[in-house]
Amino acid sequence: LAPIADDDGAMIGLEANLRTLRRAILETTDITTLFFLVDEIEHLIPHELEHGAFHPGFEHYDSFFRLIRGLHQTDFRDVFGFAVVGADARLCLQGRWGGRDNPLFQYLSELYVGPLSSSETLEMVSTLGAGMGLSYTDAALATLYDLSGGHPMVCRQLGSETSKLAGDARPATIDSQSVRTATESYLTLKKGYFGEILSFYLNAGQRAILDAVAADEEGAITRSDLQKRTARQFEDVDGFDKELQNLEQYSLLHRRGDQYRMAMRLFRTYIRVRRLDIDA
Repeated sequence: LAPIADDDGAMIGLEANLRTLRRAILETTDITTLFFLVDEIEHLIPHELEHGAFHPGFEHYDSFFRLIRGLHQTDFRDVFGFAVVGADARLCLQGRWGGRDNPLFQYLSELYVGPLSSSETLEMVSTLGAGMGLSYTDAALATLYDLSGGHPMVCRQLGSETSKLAGDARPATIDSQSVRTATESYLTLKKGYFGEILSFYLNAGQRAILDAVAADEEGAITRSDLQKRTARQFEDVDGFDKELQNLEQYSLLHRRGDQYRMAMRLFRTYIRVRRLDIDA
């Protein structure tokens, strides 16, 4: 493969290397497809940060994705596929950033990965716990699922906090009270994860919606009340509805009828305590 010497020649070098790989694939029966996976897309594309800051993204993101799309549309289609993975869907949804065209606008099919089901959460926690000599009561598993909403990382991190309460004695059984006790230490030690979601992945309108839902004492709020409480954040109702729908697709909000609630009760607690200074 040809070396890529500098930024100016990066796209030329990348295309040359990909064409070399294509020729090699066509000349062998061992490999049939070159699959290009771009992970953590939010580090590449421009996006708004908290407190009015802005992340410009990777300087050559538009040239990079223009090349990938162009190859996929032409003579590479027979051997080349690609996918983009991350928590920010705007690469598919936003046409321009600061006057720069987005080459992948409406080109990719969007697939939102939802949370684990209750049974999948039970299986994951039980399997991981068994490997450490831990078992969980049915009530403890139900509490873990309720607090995490089936979010795999949050559930595993909270499960890790509960395991510390058992000390070194094995085998040990984790009950629901142990899970609740671990919640405070989790919010202290893992607050960076929820903070990262709010500051890095969500825009001001989305944060305002989550704050309003979390602040509601009943834990659920109608769309009309939610729109009234966040109206100053949006130019029109269409903008509000768009972000409300995005939060549903991100599995941060659940809707039942006209009522919205936080998908992760632990996230609601974090927002109330850390952002809104409301007792949990």
